[in-house]
Amino acid sequence: MREKGDQHLEQWMMNEVKMALPPDFDTTQLFGNMDENMELISKHYNVTVMQYPDELVIRGEFPDRALAAIQELQMVLADGEQLDHQKLP
Repeated sequence: MREKGDQHLEQWMMNEVKMALPPDFDTTQLFGNMDENMELISKHYNVTVMQYPDELVIRGEFPDRALAAIQELQMVLADGEQLDHQKLP
């Protein structure tokens, strides 16, 4: 018999999106000093962001919303702008 917590964990695990990273993509600015940008996104969207060499994996309650925010930040950087707290969620 499943526990209620197990069902919640299974549902949380099912909410996952992935974002491919180009081989030469530098995540330093995207993640911020000591990963502060990703921590803000994680808290705001109730997700966990995991970085792998070729992709980001986002799991949690609203991973699609977090992905959209990360992609928006990525476009800001591609335009040559710097990220600041006004551009973060």
